[in-house]
Amino acid sequence: MPKITTNSAPQKKSYTFVRVGENLYRVKETGGYYALVKRNRKQIRRSLKTTDKALAKRRLNVLLQKVDKLRVDPKISNITFLEYSQRWLEKTEVNVKEKTSQRLKHCIDGLNPYIGRIPVRNISTRNCEEWIIGRGKMLSASSYKQERRVLISILENAVRDGLILDNPAQELPTRKMPTSQIILPTHEQFQTLIKQMRLADIRGVYGADLVELLACSGMRLHEAAELRWSDIDFDLR
Repeated sequence: MPKITTNSAPQKKSYTFVRVGENLYRVKETGGYYALVKRNRKQIRRSLKTTDKALAKRRLNVLLQKVDKLRVDPKISNITFLEYSQRWLEKTEVNVKEKTSQRLKHCIDGLNPYIGRIPVRNISTRNCEEWIIGRGKMLSASSYKQERRVLISILENAVRDGLILDNPAQELPTRKMPTSQIILPTHEQFQTLIKQMRLADIRGVYGADLVELLACSGMRLHEAAELRWSDIDFDLR
């Protein structure tokens, strides 16, 4: 039997780009259209994801409008994600509670080991995926959702600042939150629980009163803790 040898390195396909209009090119081999735009000494090439010329022109116009928003601010042109995220956090902290601010900071701390040193204008979807590969498995669905949301928010702010053209984190996969099963006690079980709490000590008596109030009113704990006598309408019971 003759020995068959194969080349393990696949050959890259070569494509021919034909200029068909200003900033508009057509791939000869596939018929697809590409946009080629220069802005701030940087070349931007984007697939317009169509073989229809009219649609390609419309999508090119949308792209050009986005490119026009790009600007070079010497103060932040080379700012890293680590530096930019701190600026974003300082601005966001003005309108959030301390607990929320700490949660945002924790999310940023989780992102920075993977993309913190990269200039914001150079961050790609692949860079964002490095965070998923390196950290995604160790995060719960809730923590993953929070960090992903913070990453998207920071980079969306960078789009508005004219640092980047598109948000590379928008396409990151979501993760479904697990559905927790709530098991409610029967009326008899609840009464037994209240009875046992009252038999404990004086703290148990107050605790039982609070638990009964929560169960009968439907209030949340912080709502019940803030309840005052002035909130009660005895006439209407």
